[in-house]
Amino acid sequence: MRRIFLSLFFFCLLIVSGSAKTVVTGRVTGVDSKPMIMANVVLRQPFDTTKVEVVKADRDGRFRLTIPSNGVWMLVFKGVHHADHIVALYVSKPLPIEVNVKLTSYTYLNDFNGIKAIGTFNNWYFITGVPLHKQSDGTYTAEIRTKEPYIAYRLMGVREGGNIEGTQSAKYSYNRNLGYESTIGAMNGIARIVFDPKKLVRSDDPAKVEFVRGGDLVMRFNEIYTERLDIENAFRAAFRANMRSRGRNPSDIKFDFSKATSAIQKQLESEKDPILRSELYMNYLSIYVMGQRIDPPFYTSVLKDIPPTSMVWSLDPNSIFFTLNHSNLSDEQKDDYVRRVVAENPIRRVKSALLFDEFLASKSMEDKAKAAHYYDLLVEKFGDTPEAKLVSKTYTRPRTLADRESVPAFSVVSLDNSARLITDKSMRGKYGLIVFWAAEDPGSVEQVSYLQKAFAKYKNRKFEILTLSVDSAYTDVVKFREKKFKMPWLNGYLGRNRDDKVVKAFGAYQIPNAYLVNPNGIIVARGKELLGSELEKTLKKYLGD
Repeated sequence: MRRIFLSLFFFCLLIVSGSAKTVVTGRVTGVDSKPMIMANVVLRQPFDTTKVEVVKADRDGRFRLTIPSNGVWMLVFKGVHHADHIVALYVSKPLPIEVNVKLTSYTYLNDFNGIKAIGTFNNWYFITGVPLHKQSDGTYTAEIRTKEPYIAYRLMGVREGGNIEGTQSAKYSYNRNLGYESTIGAMNGIARIVFDPKKLVRSDDPAKVEFVRGGDLVMRFNEIYTERLDIENAFRAAFRANMRSRGRNPSDIKFDFSKATSAIQKQLESEKDPILRSELYMNYLSIYVMGQRIDPPFYTSVLKDIPPTSMVWSLDPNSIFFTLNHSNLSDEQKDDYVRRVVAENPIRRVKSALLFDEFLASKSMEDKAKAAHYYDLLVEKFGDTPEAKLVSKTYTRPRTLADRESVPAFSVVSLDNSARLITDKSMRGKYGLIVFWAAEDPGSVEQVSYLQKAFAKYKNRKFEILTLSVDSAYTDVVKFREKKFKMPWLNGYLGRNRDDKVVKAFGAYQIPNAYLVNPNGIIVARGKELLGSELEKTLKKYLGD
């Protein structure tokens, strides 16, 4: 009996542990360390403003919420008459987290002469905001005509970077999209809004975060994220000041990032934890993006320190594409990094964001094969994500040679006989291997050695090879054939021109690239299955041993 009881106990324990999730509790207060009129805590992901959960703090400011899965999560703490504060949480396993947050006040403008009200009376439309006029007692007022017994409103032109709830209100309510709304009653069809600057909550103290439970990693991760926000907020403030004083020319902005970069460098020298190192590199990366710095070795070091599997990429998934394309990694290394992110990163939105960026880039480069590949991955495997929905709604799947089946029409002059034209039709009746290459490309040179073996084996079996050079200079091909490989098959020269008709028809923007066409002009194989050691296997499939 005891043995049965113990078995049931451990079975129940397994069920509980398997379904355990991270629970976050704590308390949120105002600048005076007391509960506010109303406070809320919003749970969302860092790259998505969609609210996963919104909880209302109780009368003492206490809250409780559950994080549904591992990942990087944002807690946005909100309170009436206070500025929002974000706490970043790194969650890699279920654990209890307790965090107390003391909010700070908004940063207000120096004068309120441009103050306006928006609300239910104008559908919250900022362009038709109603001006408030200054009164002799220092207040600002506006009279709103309405048929409703109450109106809800917010005020523009009071603080930096947004609007706020009013100082006068019969009650406050929380709107998921707008923030806190002030509600006042109407008398005889008129609601009178009164804004009193003396009633604004003001404080020079910054917001304060205290982790009671959660561990050093959770606490330190948030500290590093806060440092990033401080840098970005300072940059935005400088940007706004520049726009006001320099004729709205963003290129005129001058901002000194040296203090921030020095601080990050110092932290990287001592930090050993790989997660925190990755986050520090993300902070560094955000500075490079804001400062528009191009430094390929730096971006390469970021990719070496932040693995494709890192959840830290979810702080800014679009930065993966940016970093890859500013690094000095080879195209093959970049493609491998993308492949590993899609296959191994645990965060779906990180994968879909990268695939979305790769799709748009491939489409703009007219690489139809790649664009179709990324389109299919997005729509078929990540169809529930916003990126996949946008792609499927906005774009049609790119048509590729595989879809079209027939080899595109082409015509090139033979390198060995200027009077001879090699066309898609002239190659009919044989299996034709069409290869785009360049003598100045090491990968292409290696591929030619495989072509030599294939040609020697199959040249008498209704098989032909056509190599199309995209070298910068015609003489490079000539010298290559004279000194390295004779290449005793059909040869043509296209030059390094992405707009060449043949290159565009095949979508051959990467080299080496190859297409196998059957005697009827139908493409039966392409790409990797015709490169390197795979070439012999593929030819054996169609031409025999």
